[in-house]
Amino acid sequence: MNDLKYLLERALADGHGPARAAHADPSGDLARGKRLLLRRARYRMLASSAAAAIAAAVVVPIALSGSPAQAGLVAYTGTQPPGYVVKEIPAGWVIQGTNAYALTIAPASDTDQNPDSFLGKLVVMQGEFSTADAAADGWVATTAGGRTAYYNHGQPSGDGTVTAGFVIEQAPGRWLTVQAPASLAWTEAQFKEFALGVSILATATPGQG
Repeated sequence: MNDLKYLLERALADGHGPARAAHADPSGDLARGKRLLLRRARYRMLASSAAAAIAAAVVVPIALSGSPAQAGLVAYTGTQPPGYVVKEIPAGWVIQGTNAYALTIAPASDTDQNPDSFLGKLVVMQGEFSTADAAADGWVATTAGGRTAYYNHGQPSGDGTVTAGFVIEQAPGRWLTVQAPASLAWTEAQFKEFALGVSILATATPGQG
């Protein structure tokens, strides 16, 4: 965003803006630019590291892994991960770990044991979500537990990866985000069941949009 602000200031300084005596306010252009960047980032973030998740906290493509046979939810009886309380996880999957920004759940057989790597995994985060852009990005409005929610059945990207997602409002401007590989074959009802079974504690840190 600093680059965008710099270019706007240069354009005004070069005489392409209003008269020198007029006050130029680039906030509208900056806001529109930020919304565009967020939309573009939404379907790329999980192909990179957890640092991208910290910056965006929105839904993006996840590589296909696992199988529909693993899609069912089972009660989670292990030690609760720091910052979260989890009631259910997919059958045959395990909690790999958490950091201040995300909870990562993966198939028990996954060779990638790094909880900061999200490819092919189930990821829970909290952060911002733009309801104004939701429909254009493939999200369908719904409710869960009496709260506003949105569901996305999955959209392919240019490299063939696909993700499905679910967001549910925790408080005004703050959303719990669930991102899952499409291979889980979860229905909207399963996303709701899982999301309603997750509590994010105060020790977890929200991502910034």
